[in-house]
Amino acid sequence: MVKVRPNPTPHQLTNATSILKQSEAHLESLNQMLVNWQHLVEQKIIPQNYSELIKIKSEVKSNQALVQQRKQDLELIRSGEALIGNSKLTSILVAPINGTIIDLKVAVGEPIMSTTSSQITTEMVLLADMNNMIFKGSVSEHDAADLAVGMPASLTLATYPEAKITGVLSKVAVQSDYLNNPKQTKTNNFDNGFAVEINNIRFPDTITIRSGFSATAKITLKHLENVIIIPERALRFKADQPEVLIPDQSEQGYQVRSVKLSLSDGINVEVIDGLSVGDVIIDNSLLGVMHDH
Repeated sequence: MVKVRPNPTPHQLTNATSILKQSEAHLESLNQMLVNWQHLVEQKIIPQNYSELIKIKSEVKSNQALVQQRKQDLELIRSGEALIGNSKLTSILVAPINGTIIDLKVAVGEPIMSTTSSQITTEMVLLADMNNMIFKGSVSEHDAADLAVGMPASLTLATYPEAKITGVLSKVAVQSDYLNNPKQTKTNNFDNGFAVEINNIRFPDTITIRSGFSATAKITLKHLENVIIIPERALRFKADQPEVLIPDQSEQGYQVRSVKLSLSDGINVEVIDGLSVGDVIIDNSLLGVMHDH
């Protein structure tokens, strides 16, 4: 997927070369000492198990491994590749999954930072499996309590509003969006939102999916008929108490009436107390900032 070419500084290169030469010189000295001890053994001046001879043999093996390691270090600095035993280290990055490159974040020749650096690591490629898309959204706190993982869901893409798309609810957050992000300004006074995810999404073969499409998910929790509903935007709140504005002949043009709410689909909400069929209300969202009298 990506081949990374090392770009060592002159100091790094000369330092690695110097360390290797020092190790090779020390190994050469140890080898000469071993030869001298072997001559003494051949002349039967010392036995084969002489402690100094055993120590020299051990040091030779240890330094042979050290020289090999420093040769590999130098090769990694020079070319980004080295052979260690039967394994070949390479600077070629292989894609961990079969997918599509969503975003190539670096250009050819652009410098990058590795995970061993004290600086922030460079993100190079964003890779995604386009056959395993996930829907992420938010639901009202009134609905979150009724959701359960495994519920079937239907989705509507803004790009393909007529396409029939199904999925399965895979996650419901245990903490609200507002509490998960304390810096977020709470703009919706109706209630808190809870993040949800839907996977196992099945798309028709006739549409092309791109990452970032906006969508709306529908999960049927309860089906009601012949109930009083009003748009959520028409509500105003006094503390946690929802209210509606009823037009009258007063100076301000309306009176405030408390209502009791029930089921909501995110757009409309059921009113179970405080309103009757035929009542007229004022859309609070059209009035701007309102003040109690």
